[in-house]
Order: sequence, then structure tokens, then C-alpha cells
Amino acid sequence: MNNLTGNMDALDNTDRIYFAPLLPWQKVLWLQLTERVLKQQSLPHALLAAGMQGMGKRAFVWRLVAWLLCRERGTHPLGACEVCESCQWLKSGTHPSLQVLPLVSMPISAESDALQEKSSSTKDKKRR
Repeated sequence: MNNLTGNMDALDNTDRIYFAPLLPWQKVLWLQLTERVLKQQSLPHALLAAGMQGMGKRAFVWRLVAWLLCRERGTHPLGACEVCESCQWLKSGTHPSLQVLPLVSMPISAESDALQEKSSSTKDKKRR
């Protein structure tokens, strides 16, 4: 495999998340959210995707993000069109209206938070 092919594989994997198929248990929620947007009603300022691991939460959220940014969403109620300028920006990872923050490890308890602080203060002392 050459470097060019490897880069193309990476691009293919990146854009798949935005255009992943809806899973059967996601369809009702998808219709509720998209109908609300199409009727010119606003979405809440935040949405929390919670549930068991492996249920497709991440893919659902990225699909919704792609659809919300898609310029043809009015004619594509089941997902982003994949061909408009906005969808092309998503595919290339350069959409100007999308900022993805890095994942940060959250403390599970006050005890683990204290351990993290202790280890970082130990590292600081070693640097001096």
C-alpha cells in the first residue's frame, strides 16, 4: 500500500461517521429532531447522548451534525446530502463552522481527581 492510498483510506474513514446509516432504534428520535428543525423550531442549546456502549450514539450525533450543516437538508430529511459544499467540507475535515474539541479524561470520583493532582504536582517538582 502506498502513502496516497493510506491517506485515501483515512479520508474514507473520516467521512463515514458523518453519513453512517440510521439504526432502527434511532429512527424515532431522528424524526423528532429533524421535524423540529424543518418546522423552524429551535433545538435545545445542548443535547446529551447517553446510553449503553455500542448503541451508535457517536455515529448518530455526527450524522445529526452533518445534517444540520448540510445546505440541502430540506430535501434530504434522512441525512446530509453528501454532495453540497458544506458536506464536502465535512468530508475533507475543513468545515469552517465545526470545531471538534479533544477528548479529555474526566475524573471518575473525587479520589481519582486527587490522585491526578498529586501526580501532576510530583511531575512539576521533578522539572524544577
